Amino acid sequence: MFVRKLVVFVVILGIAFGYSFPAEARLKQRPSETCRNLDMDNAEAVIQCLKSDHKYDQVIRHQFNERVSCLKMQDIVLKRYIVSTDPSLENKMSPKQRRGDDKLPRPSCEVISTVTQAISDKTPMWDRCTGYGRASDKFEHFKACMIGYVRGYHRYQNDDVAKSTLSSYTCETALKSYEGVFKYTHRIFFDDQNIGKYTPEGYVALGCDQIDSWLEELRGVKEQYNQQIAENKAAEQSAFKQLREEKKAAKAEAVKQRAIRAQNTRDAFAAIDQSYEDFYDEMDAKRYGGKSVAEYYASIEQPKDKIENKHVRRAIIQEIQALSPEQTNEFAGFKGITKHTSGGLKSRATNIPSAPKIFYGVDNAKIENCNIKGDTATCKYNVTFFTNVDNSGVVGNQRASLDALYKFVGAGPRTVIFENDFTHNGTQWKALLNEKQKKLLFPPPPPKSNQSDQDKITCDVMSAMGVPMLC
Repeated sequence: MFVRKLVVFVVILGIAFGYSFPAEARLKQRPSETCRNLDMDNAEAVIQCLKSDHKYDQVIRHQFNERVSCLKMQDIVLKRYIVSTDPSLENKMSPKQRRGDDKLPRPSCEVISTVTQAISDKTPMWDRCTGYGRASDKFEHFKACMIGYVRGYHRYQNDDVAKSTLSSYTCETALKSYEGVFKYTHRIFFDDQNIGKYTPEGYVALGCDQIDSWLEELRGVKEQYNQQIAENKAAEQSAFKQLREEKKAAKAEAVKQRAIRAQNTRDAFAAIDQSYEDFYDEMDAKRYGGKSVAEYYASIEQPKDKIENKHVRRAIIQEIQALSPEQTNEFAGFKGITKHTSGGLKSRATNIPSAPKIFYGVDNAKIENCNIKGDTATCKYNVTFFTNVDNSGVVGNQRASLDALYKFVGAGPRTVIFENDFTHNGTQWKALLNEKQKKLLFPPPPPKSNQSDQDKITCDVMSAMGVPMLC
């Protein structure tokens, strides 16, 4: 018995609380006193009424935008006004009844437009179509309404674009659109005589003569507008082309200036290098009695009755030096110099301080047999050539390119077997080599089938530096 009474008490209590709390909550959620005695002609008062509703941020604020009809936004305001004056009518009047009741006060579409602009920062697309009854010139009202409506409906940036669109209209489509706009601003009548009509009171359709004349003017405006667009586009393309040409010219000038600065730098280094060479030439002249290195070694007397390894070595060195005389070469801005040394040749780029120095010559010669007859001899012997690359001046990433250089100059020892005649000129033995044997004095070129364009360029550069290459 106690349990049943307890259950009944809980049920009664739940019913009481279930109905009392929502009712109290609904009272708190209704629009405040700001909507009671609302001045419908005051846009700021209408805005404050709407903001007093608890659904303003979530719902109402989004219902006031440029694409919603004036009638719908009027109804939103009217509902808040009715609820604030008589809460019992909250769910008793439908939107149809509210719109059809002429006795109920409502803000004008002009006020609603001001409210919409304040809330959404956008102008309703029907804004210029209000005030038909007050317009003294109905045709001017028609033109302003159509331009504003087309601009707002398509969300154009200016009136010119809207006029361009209207120029394709006919009189019939323009009138139909004009009368169709009124459904956003005028209430539909529900009485038997005017059911479904929403044109304003006293509306009289305009004649096509005026409308056709205006549309023809717009077509001229459209042509001017399109012409202006074409001219602007052409001007933009011309300006872009000019800017592109200026950038291209500036880039070419920058490349040219960089090349000039680089060449000036190389020339400066070449001048410094030449001063060092002059100094070393003076030292060699003093050391060798005023003779060059090649002249000095060519003047050392050798016996006629015997030929030794050192004599063969000197003869081969002289052949290399004869084929590669001391000279200065230029290629693609690079300056290369070839100098004779006691062992053969020295080559380097004089205007690039970080360029490696390349030494090439004969390391040794080893005779297998010799047959001497008077001042001639026929010998078979081995010659070991050497190539050394001094990379002490090379820095940073330039060291990575040394592998290609080593490949082209035949770095490392290379031994070749020769068999040829020698003749004694009264001072030294001279090697008598044929053309095929002379080619063996220098490193062989890479196979042409595998020689890339970069390889060819490198070979040309090495040759310009004075490196003995058979490219």
